[in-house]
Amino acid sequence: MFPRLIILGLNLIVVWGKHRNEMNNHRQETNINMIEYLEKLINNVAIELEVQSRTPQSFNIYDLCGIKHYETKHSAILAGLLRWHGSRKPLQNFIHIFSDIHLSEQELKIALIQTERNVIIDGEERRLDILIKIGNSFLTIIENKIYTDDHDQQLLAYSKWLDNQQAEHKYLIYLTLDGSPSIEGCPENKYIRWSYREEIILWLKECLAFTQFDLHYHFALFQYQEFWEKWFMETNELNGKIIPLITATATSFNSAKQIRDSFWEARKYLITKTLQEWQDKTLQKCQDKGLKLVSRADAMTGGKYDQFFFRYNDYGYVLSIG
Repeated sequence: MFPRLIILGLNLIVVWGKHRNEMNNHRQETNINMIEYLEKLINNVAIELEVQSRTPQSFNIYDLCGIKHYETKHSAILAGLLRWHGSRKPLQNFIHIFSDIHLSEQELKIALIQTERNVIIDGEERRLDILIKIGNSFLTIIENKIYTDDHDQQLLAYSKWLDNQQAEHKYLIYLTLDGSPSIEGCPENKYIRWSYREEIILWLKECLAFTQFDLHYHFALFQYQEFWEKWFMETNELNGKIIPLITATATSFNSAKQIRDSFWEARKYLITKTLQEWQDKTLQKCQDKGLKLVSRADAMTGGKYDQFFFRYNDYGYVLSIG
């Protein structure tokens, strides 16, 4: 009797080893395409990084300060550039982009340029990003938005505040990356749409033409222009090269998305399906040898192992899978 049991045990080991190899081979064949795809992707990234490492990067103080997404920092920079005391021509050129008003040199000299100016509107405190005030002749609010949209009816509130101020010429500028309109439905006759891509870069270029005698200010303008042009060049490159490359074929894009979204589900399914097939075949082999399945107790092990209790004549056996 015992020799028969030994033979049975050896047969079970052989069956288990055979089907384990089948399961591994199946898993390897299933994942080989994914592995090849990831290897190509990694190689492409490595090549791109190598190219970038060999390309000299220009020194830019604004990049070093990490201010790209900070609206208040850009408001401070714009206000600082407008306050330049070497000449009031930068301020004059800035104003002439959106207004035909003629201001004398004396008026420009007394210009008040503030950032984060607190005002009360309908009993509520509001903060203006940039305020430009020139006596009673000129008053302008700049609402600066980079990665956020207008909210809390800002433009309507600022327009209402402007209407109550004593100034001959009053303007509200909504400054965004690309000149986007208000998302809150503020009437467009209440404000002027400006963008860093167009108006700000244009203004910076104009100022570079007459500020060479002040090298500190001149290079501050130049680097700020370079900062924004680099930003939009990277954005254009993303839109013009990378996105079309990814979406060149709907099939490859959808396949990549499907792999990303369902990787774990697919892995679980493949393992469960392969393991179930192996279990079914193993149980059939056991029954062919005269072993009777008494119970399955995978819940007893917290799902870590599957345990099958068999009975052969008067003897009990446990087969653990895990």
